[in-house]
Amino acid sequence: MSLITPSSVQKLQTALHAKAKESPNFRFYALYDKVHRKDV
Repeated sequence: MSLITPSSVQKLQTALHAKAKESPNFRFYALYDKVHRKDV
């Protein structure tokens, strides 16, 4: 049994991967804050 990744998550992963490859020194602190915090 495997889980199917929603298309919105796939698009986010693709965009983040492209940004990471394009700008290796860029840090995703603001995004991590939004994903990790329970109150956001």
